[in-house]
Amino acid sequence: SNLSILNINQINNIMICALLLFKLQLNLKKGIRKIQNFSSLKGRGNIVKKSKKITLIDDSYNSNPISLKNSLDFLSAYKNNSKKVAVIGDMLELGKFSKKKHGDIGKYINLINIDKVYTIGKESKKIFHQLDPSKRGFSYKNIKAFEKEFDKLMVANSIILFKSSNSVGLYKFLNNKIY
Repeated sequence: SNLSILNINQINNIMICALLLFKLQLNLKKGIRKIQNFSSLKGRGNIVKKSKKITLIDDSYNSNPISLKNSLDFLSAYKNNSKKVAVIGDMLELGKFSKKKHGDIGKYINLINIDKVYTIGKESKKIFHQLDPSKRGFSYKNIKAFEKEFDKLMVANSIILFKSSNSVGLYKFLNNKIY
């Protein structure tokens, strides 16, 4: 079953769907069969094997503090001996809370099992500055700067999470680069 590789964001959505099927007295067995064949969409937690030794988690379509934290937890808990890398673009539309919310993510990453973090954009630079120096990869000004360095991140024995708000451009770039 594909359900064993879902992150908490996807699991919560599936649980809501199952609850609705039950409450609306629809065919729960048929719904469960459909759910068992679930596979992630591009940019929504899709896992892509770049090679036998490089795994990519494409969660680049959208980002907010809760979904980013959940995705980071998924990466941190991923069961293998690979180097765990997070590429994080700006979370947009946070208004006056942007600086604090980005900084909080950096502090949180210091507490979990992630080896390196790369950031894309002005807002996510606040994440980068909160990281322990050993976890800092690089902070890219924008998607264009990141695109030039992308291939350098494809290191054997790595699992790499990509997460950002859609308008950062990471989703569009990955859609062309990894699929």
